[in-house]
Amino acid sequence: MRICYITLKGEIKVLGGIQRYAEEVISRIKDICDVDVVRVKPKLKHMRAITEVPLKVLMKKCDVYHATIPTLALTLPLIKRRNTIVTFHDITPFFAYRYKFFKPHVRLLGKFYVKLFWKDIIAERSKAIIVPSSQTKEDLVNIFGIDEDKIFVIPHGVSDKFRDLGLDRKYITFCANFSKRKRVDIAVKVYKELLKIMDNPPKLVLAGGSFKSVHQGFFNVRELIRGIEDHVIVLPSLGDEELIKLYNQSIVYLFPSDYESFGFPIIEAARCGTIPIVREEAKITREVKEVALVAKTDEIPYIIYELLNDKRKWEKIRKKCYEKSLKFRWEDSVRKHLEVYELVAKR
Repeated sequence: MRICYITLKGEIKVLGGIQRYAEEVISRIKDICDVDVVRVKPKLKHMRAITEVPLKVLMKKCDVYHATIPTLALTLPLIKRRNTIVTFHDITPFFAYRYKFFKPHVRLLGKFYVKLFWKDIIAERSKAIIVPSSQTKEDLVNIFGIDEDKIFVIPHGVSDKFRDLGLDRKYITFCANFSKRKRVDIAVKVYKELLKIMDNPPKLVLAGGSFKSVHQGFFNVRELIRGIEDHVIVLPSLGDEELIKLYNQSIVYLFPSDYESFGFPIIEAARCGTIPIVREEAKITREVKEVALVAKTDEIPYIIYELLNDKRKWEKIRKKCYEKSLKFRWEDSVRKHLEVYELVAKR
């Protein structure tokens, strides 16, 4: 079987979870099948999906064509009708009007754009849709009206390099970009409350920086930490080795994001032996939320205080988070991808 992937071109630390998914799957499938990869630069990807992708894809003779994000499939179902697969990580732009982290033009036009292109052209005309969670499948079925038989839930995995290194744990950390969706402001607010109830707590590390996006607004972190600079370390986006080290130096990992289709960092942090903490009100797929400690936002400072003062409780919870993270394996994900490819190739 020969598979053609249409994916983005760029580093994982810049493009985040969508690129980690693509690279992990492609690297493993290469050991099993023949693979062609069409890489599209993130800048102007919508235009490139219309002009560049069709020309490159038409030159490929493959059994299956798999776009790893919907945007790259704008023309794919039109030129390769019989054997196209698209991964929908979420349909976040459809809900843009609800979230202040999106810029005004996205909040105004997101619902129209997603319905016209993602639903009518991509989702309905693709032969199969892969999603990482039951949450995304439910959105596609209930909101788009897509036949659930063509949607395959395949959870992502976690690389074995994310592991407990036995390092000294000395930080409270936030590792995500500083966009308004990830809510670094809440991480800082939680820490400020902790400073009120605890003398000299572990330092807060904010790692992630900003990525170029015309869709989301960003926080000025220097403004957020004004007055507590001596307690905070600010780092740029991190490569995997640096990220793994930081997870291993974390007592708890704050992940206050408003919305996630999956939530790679939650599982990665748990696999590295720390406790991920997510907000009860956040929309994060339930399979991944189960890996974390879930709490109301205003309760998080007091929970951290308790964990810092009760080593046995911290150890019990972090072990539970670790054990739940073990069910996410790339080997399982790749096997299920291959099953979908074989199904589509036979149609």
